[in-house]
Amino acid sequence: MCTLSLHRIPAVSVCLLVALLCWSCSHESEGDNKKKTSKRDALTIDQPDDLDRQIEKLTGGAPTKVVWAWHQGGESTDTYSVGRKHVLAGIDTRDHRGARVILSEEGNYSRPMISPDGEWIVFTDKNVDRNEKTGKKKYEPAIYKVDWNGRKSAELAKGYAVDVWSDPETEIQWVYALRDLDSSAAAAISGTHLFRFKLDDPSQSEIVFDKRSLSPDNFQLSKNGDKAGALLPWPEAGVLDLKSGEVVKTENGCWTSTAPDESGITWVFDGQHRHLRMFTPDGQRSWSVDLSKIDVVNGHEVYHPRWSNHAQYFAITGPYIKAKKGENVISKGGEDAEIILCRFNKDYDGVDRSLRITNNSTGDFFPDLWVSTGDMSYVSLPEPEEPAPEPEKIPWPATEDGLVFKWENGRLENSVPGKDGERRICRVEAKGLARFGSSYSMTIDGGYFVADDASSVAIAEACAASGEVTIEALITERMWGDFSNLSTRILGYTMGEDFAFGVYRVQHSLTAQIRLGADGDSAEYNVPLGPLHIENDRPFQLVLTVRDDNVSLYVDGFFLSDFQQTRKSTHGWKPGSFVIGDPEPINADGWEAEVSGIAIYDRAFYADEVKENYLGVQQRVSQRARPKKVRLVGRLVEATPLPTPESIDTYRRALVDYTYDVVEVKSGTYRNGRIVVLHWAVLDGKPAPGVPRKIGQTYEMLVEAAEGHPQLRSERTESGTSEFDLPLYYDPSTPGAKFKIDY
Repeated sequence: MCTLSLHRIPAVSVCLLVALLCWSCSHESEGDNKKKTSKRDALTIDQPDDLDRQIEKLTGGAPTKVVWAWHQGGESTDTYSVGRKHVLAGIDTRDHRGARVILSEEGNYSRPMISPDGEWIVFTDKNVDRNEKTGKKKYEPAIYKVDWNGRKSAELAKGYAVDVWSDPETEIQWVYALRDLDSSAAAAISGTHLFRFKLDDPSQSEIVFDKRSLSPDNFQLSKNGDKAGALLPWPEAGVLDLKSGEVVKTENGCWTSTAPDESGITWVFDGQHRHLRMFTPDGQRSWSVDLSKIDVVNGHEVYHPRWSNHAQYFAITGPYIKAKKGENVISKGGEDAEIILCRFNKDYDGVDRSLRITNNSTGDFFPDLWVSTGDMSYVSLPEPEEPAPEPEKIPWPATEDGLVFKWENGRLENSVPGKDGERRICRVEAKGLARFGSSYSMTIDGGYFVADDASSVAIAEACAASGEVTIEALITERMWGDFSNLSTRILGYTMGEDFAFGVYRVQHSLTAQIRLGADGDSAEYNVPLGPLHIENDRPFQLVLTVRDDNVSLYVDGFFLSDFQQTRKSTHGWKPGSFVIGDPEPINADGWEAEVSGIAIYDRAFYADEVKENYLGVQQRVSQRARPKKVRLVGRLVEATPLPTPESIDTYRRALVDYTYDVVEVKSGTYRNGRIVVLHWAVLDGKPAPGVPRKIGQTYEMLVEAAEGHPQLRSERTESGTSEFDLPLYYDPSTPGAKFKIDY
């Protein structure tokens, strides 16, 4: 006999009630073979009789609870829980009531979470006010709690609840929350103040962290509460030390989560929405867990991953199946999304069991899983193979004396000493066709990067005050076409119509421009850096340093030349914009370049300091792995529909995968008859050139193994290929620059 939960369902007529019961029983079947309802009747949950038993079979016989936000249908699936068309649903395997509605009044039930003792559900009403013209959303969130009977509902505090944690010494349950959420049109949100309050006495609250913005999806504490996996904010992911305020950045991505024990293991969800990237506490050891291989997921995307209070279990939603061309599969494919409970295998590198616990015609989102035996659980990883001893890491930069800007690569924190003892983070934003390379460097062919305003201002103000500057950068160039008329900037600092400095590639030579002199009496100087010919893929370190009227040049740690100018110092520099790349290059087709290892100081360097810095750069370059390259001709047989810039929400870049029959391998090694290649579809929020391509057409490509491009893990990726088992490759060339060959 099937059951129908009517808890807190509004009154209906007797006839309708009988009809609902008869309809539900006539559709009884088992587990994942259950057919979806074509149109869900009022607040019924379609489920097998033994769902409680199935869940406890997954969790080792332990009493288990799950809570989630259940969307009630409408124009939008509301995967991000912005609107007010959800009810609060859940299941307690020991109350024998099955999956049921806990709060039936439609509203906003963002991030419902189960308290550590399992007695309470804490959720947030975002209270979103959207500007219809701009799409910008203003948040005035409030936090509530409710028991499992849907009673004792009460507002606790203003803010967005992100975690509920129990102090292992005092057993006090604390709610952690964010205040001062930023207004934005984007789906990703952030807040500037992390605070906490007692669950049973909200008047007892305190600020926990306010040194930088954090994103709520996900923020999750370790068992002892000293560290948290967090977005810092999105898309920067890592581990936040709440005692010291320090951050270990792991990788860009989303939906960070933390093991509920003391292991310090965290994960970052990738841009394909198919893999958990797992990290040890120091961020040095990492591995992937493929969620797309879960039976009910069947290669599609998943979302909302969150570690439970038990180290071996977590919850996700999915599969997300795209219905219309150009639509975002997460926000528009959410009607297919169900709650899925997962169990890690013994090595925590895969999922050995999973269970779909919902089966309805609208979306189920933001699950939280609680297992009664969670306090006794811990992550037990296999002993790693003894790694070969690595040489002692040489620090770079060797000194922070005078350092005002640093950008080593896109994976790291890239911070410098700031005012009042606080560190300032240096960030860059990709523009045009700019993107990140395999070593997380800035790839600037066809585009450029702009430093954040605070960093740009700091550079000018510090160097104007000191009168000196040292500029250091690691540059890698490639050329596959004619560049007899090439002229493009590699990096520079603009001040309105003027500039402070610039480094340019002009045909076979490098040249620099620099402004010297006091404010009102400054002049521009061209400094020839010599015929530094392009050596494909060979990085070189360039250092320019200014003291008084002297400009000195170093390459790879060696002094090359210096130049005397008529005016002295950098006192005339004014705040502007630090740019890596060139918005308007001349004849740059076929020129490719990557830049990393940038450091700018407000003082001049001597030769020994330049040499010391180069030792650290040299070590890092020697440890770079080069992706496997294959030059081939392929005939396109399958193409993923292109996403629109609007459909990828907060992402500014997106890739698509195309499947080709391999017609000819011109260089390198590739033995399969087909290949799947990632191409850029959206860059800087605009459609990328070079796609779509025509089915049946042949194309010549120089592609590289995607596994050699870890930076792609955090990029939004749309996958429509049916060839899931083929090796994945990436087209790193300037989008739109490659040519096609007709046969």
